[in-house]
Amino acid sequence: MSLSHALLGLLNRRPATGYELKSEFQRSAHLFWDATLSQIYRTLHEMRARGWLVSNVEHQESKPSRRVYVITESGRAVFLSWLLRWEEMPRERHLMLMKVFFGNQIGPEQLSGQLKRWREYQVLVLNRCEEEIRSAGGVGGHQGPESAYQRFTLEYGKCLAQTIVEWCDRTIEELGEGDAAARARRTDAGHDPDNGG
Repeated sequence: MSLSHALLGLLNRRPATGYELKSEFQRSAHLFWDATLSQIYRTLHEMRARGWLVSNVEHQESKPSRRVYVITESGRAVFLSWLLRWEEMPRERHLMLMKVFFGNQIGPEQLSGQLKRWREYQVLVLNRCEEEIRSAGGVGGHQGPESAYQRFTLEYGKCLAQTIVEWCDRTIEELGEGDAAARARRTDAGHDPDNGG
């Protein structure tokens, strides 16, 4: 997937300005894609050059004019072709898991600190997903033709965040037990770093 596919998908729903597209990313597409405003405008320019969209300047009475992007039939065909095509899933790179993999090189206490921060972040993601599910009409609610599909992605994000929080809890607990056992072994050997030994 590329940023152009995400933008085509959003524009296939309704015409929008670059700023509105950025807001939509922050509001509803944050689980699977993120982009800066400059990336969005650069990609919109490339897509317009390919004929996938057109733009119109709308003049407003008391506000600055705004450029509104509209998907073309060619852009819609590109988007639907991508949507229907199965693609091999890209191999994910996961920074925190790599740190855990090498965690023995920094020790349980330091790794636990990083895991606690990652857990806090995942709790924020979990809470945001739950709030967005509620505001999207909940499990049985209907607010528009795409609301159920948005809810599906939010539920995925909620499940993933919940799983990561639970995994962090178990891992932090196990690291604490391992750290306590290591301290006990050092104490038994006559070296107690907590008491200057």
